[in-house]
Amino acid sequence: MELSSWHLFFCGTLLYAVSLSLALGVLDRWERRGWGWAPVVFLALGFLAQLCGFCWRGAQGRMFPLGNAFELSQGLAWGVVALTGVLRAVVSLRLPVALTAGLAVALGGAGFANPEWDRPASAHFLGSPFVALHVGLVVLGYCLLAAQALIALVFLLQNHSLERRRFSGIFRFLPPLRQVDGAGALLMGAGFAVLSLGMFAGLLTVVVVAPSAVAVFKFVCATGVWAGYGAALFLRRRRLLPGVRFAWVSLGLFGVALLVLWPANAVRGAAPGGAAVALDSKS
Repeated sequence: MELSSWHLFFCGTLLYAVSLSLALGVLDRWERRGWGWAPVVFLALGFLAQLCGFCWRGAQGRMFPLGNAFELSQGLAWGVVALTGVLRAVVSLRLPVALTAGLAVALGGAGFANPEWDRPASAHFLGSPFVALHVGLVVLGYCLLAAQALIALVFLLQNHSLERRRFSGIFRFLPPLRQVDGAGALLMGAGFAVLSLGMFAGLLTVVVVAPSAVAVFKFVCATGVWAGYGAALFLRRRRLLPGVRFAWVSLGLFGVALLVLWPANAVRGAAPGGAAVALDSKS
């Protein structure tokens, strides 16, 4: 069997799963035996495997490798791991490896659920730099919002730990509550800003590339997700959405964003001649 980029993506997801398994084991007894480094190493190996997969696929197709649902799921998983590493290095926000690996497994593994999702990109995606810019900005925005959802989960776990006075197991690895709350608000703001740029790039795509190829369903989905995050940020700035509520709203919004991701992407593939333009925040 010939090695392909698909196998590298699959290997990356398996390495994330190994990291998750080791992290859960480390919480109990392996850390005392000096295995505390193992989950981080396997997480990094999974990150590198997916990076090699993107490089391989991009070199073969001579295009930005985010043209279908399978590549989107791998991009989200890879981006979440990258952003958690950036947060650890830049602002010293150490999110538990088990949570990072778990989200990466869920996002990356979802792409293998249906082989039909790994189909060739449409002609417009292959030929237009505007579409590549649009998709790149959208995926970056989704990665930021996925990392923000992970931080919201960490906030809820830490809040539960403090309320119940539970400081063992995974709770002893959680960062301070105020640091998590501030990082979550900043990440949502950054994700919303990047999504806004992505939607603007999508509008340019429609105007310049194919003015007649507007998928109304995708536009409605994109606008709804974008408006939901904008409303959450507005309420947060007005102090009407404090920490716990903000965390729950963040998880709810990201869940809705994922739910509309696959149907909206399917609309693009179903368009006549593969000419549909991705006017959404999830193409």
